[in-house]
Amino acid sequence: MRLIYIDESKDTQNDICAYSALCIHIEDWHDVFDQLVSFRKWLKDQYDLPMSFEMHASNFIAGRSKHLFNRINTKDRIEIYQRFVFLAAQLKNAQVLNAIGKLKDDNQFLVFEWLINRLDAMLLKEGSYGILICDEGDNTILTKMTRKMRKENLVPDHNNPNAFIDLKITRLVEDPVFKKSHDSYFVQLVDFIVHAFLRFEHPLEGKEFLTETFMMLENILHKNDKDPKNLGIIRET
Repeated sequence: MRLIYIDESKDTQNDICAYSALCIHIEDWHDVFDQLVSFRKWLKDQYDLPMSFEMHASNFIAGRSKHLFNRINTKDRIEIYQRFVFLAAQLKNAQVLNAIGKLKDDNQFLVFEWLINRLDAMLLKEGSYGILICDEGDNTILTKMTRKMRKENLVPDHNNPNAFIDLKITRLVEDPVFKKSHDSYFVQLVDFIVHAFLRFEHPLEGKEFLTETFMMLENILHKNDKDPKNLGIIRET
């Protein structure tokens, strides 16, 4: 059984939406949680950041949020950002999947659908099952989507461009569980992963370290031969 933590990151100015999923085996949950707690204790000891304070990637790297982040100098914020993402790269048996596409006209939910299809295929290949744990925000829409995909899930037939096949999802059980990000170290970790992913695909001038940060995850990316970058990224073809 996999616990699958999902978060999204948006760039409204450039019409981009990205989703990332961190998949861990349920028997590894306690070990991963202990690693996250240790990281937060280090942050508290070194930078006096309360363990209950929400780590939000875009605010953190910009130095925003009630003067707790902006009192840490830029060099240290970059180091902390990269340490947090690298923590994920070292997790036992973890897998990360990423999807990206357009934001407007509700296309972000199509990107979520691509991610769900790939997750279900991965679990089927593993002979495993998974539960989705998502950041709060689009609860009703995402729940309806996953329920619909269990009943009918029409995807293009690559052998016939004018036809569709019904690939109902069978490996994701129950409705998605929604967690407030400030209550979950796991969701906060995925927030950093998806932020680094978005900036890997669409870099910001002067923040090249974000591109480098995403590549720290290469060893746990769920890869396939459909991505021209060979990183398993799901995007519109």
